[in-house]
Amino acid sequence: MKKLIAALVVGLMLGGCGEESKTQTIEIIKPAVVQPPDYMSIGIKVDEFSASFNEAAQVNQSGFKIPAITLEKNSTFKFSFNKNIAMVGAFNSSDHMMRSITMLAQSDGTSDSAARMPILMHDIIRATNSGLPANETALLALTLFQNAVNHMEEVQEDVRNGIRYAAIFSKGTGLLFVADQKR
Repeated sequence: MKKLIAALVVGLMLGGCGEESKTQTIEIIKPAVVQPPDYMSIGIKVDEFSASFNEAAQVNQSGFKIPAITLEKNSTFKFSFNKNIAMVGAFNSSDHMMRSITMLAQSDGTSDSAARMPILMHDIIRATNSGLPANETALLALTLFQNAVNHMEEVQEDVRNGIRYAAIFSKGTGLLFVADQKR
């Protein structure tokens, strides 16, 4: 918007060159104030997410388990599964409804480490969208992971039952996977 206003001002100034005593009035238009979206939720509370995730991980035999969650003052919780995989959850402080889950994972160079990424994605999808059939959950996790790796630095996303799942992979940060409400 600033560039547009600057271009208009320069154009008007140059357009007036050579004309003495002609004045022009420039009306500055202020951009509309964008209000943040209303409170958004992915439909489960923090404790429900933790229990649902641990159940999905147990059924899937992934080896992941969310320990007791400590809620931070800034309406988040965070923990690490190991030195290469961390998770952050954001929630509404008044009712503890989850706003988003974010996973950041880096491979340690082994195939086992890389294989654990879509497995963890599966567990998150299953925990946040338990109504999806198991085969659809697995296909979604694998497709997002494969597309993120094949199209590095490009966000890959899909929406299921109003929940947006997005994955992006880069050499510098590894895999970033997010579950939040479709906007």
